[in-house]
Amino acid sequence: MEKSDYKVIESSSSDGSTIYSFVDKSGDSQLRVYDLMTGITLTHHSAHTNRFYSYTKKGESLIEIYHCREGRMECSYKDGYFYLMPGDLAIGIIENCKNEYIFPLNHYHGITITINTAIAPKCFSCFLEDVNVQPIKVASKLCNGNSFFVIRSRSYIEDLFSEMYKVPCDSTKGYYKIKVLELLLILSGVDPKENR
Repeated sequence: MEKSDYKVIESSSSDGSTIYSFVDKSGDSQLRVYDLMTGITLTHHSAHTNRFYSYTKKGESLIEIYHCREGRMECSYKDGYFYLMPGDLAIGIIENCKNEYIFPLNHYHGITITINTAIAPKCFSCFLEDVNVQPIKVASKLCNGNSFFVIRSRSYIEDLFSEMYKVPCDSTKGYYKIKVLELLLILSGVDPKENR
């Protein structure tokens, strides 16, 4: 779906999310976006199409963490591309570009966590005093000079995300904040060499 080719419908949900529905002749995509805190969003992505595009604004630098629950997703970056199958996770650093997401099965369900490095908290120790997690350091360590890093299906990733697909309480946004912090803490301890 090129940006100019699809119809966009925006709506609000009672759980505090904003829902964006994109429809064109090739299919549809729905993004349920939760603004968790300044510069950090969590998006449930449901796609029944062959491709989708997202754009970063000029001067914007983002960290995106993708988890595939169902289907398959391929994503192009400036230095290559990655593909995700169920249970896989990728972390990417995006600057001033258009990203193309390809869904070869015309079916994809997953979560994307987006961190705008210019406005998001630099360190999360202000939320939990003894947790010193810095998103840009986590991304830089894992990507190691590349623009993305992939972790193939691991039980510790699957355990964390399975809970995010079924929020067990009414405090959806608060729950997601805790899970994002937990994910970043887990990723800060991942050895990139063991996950290539």
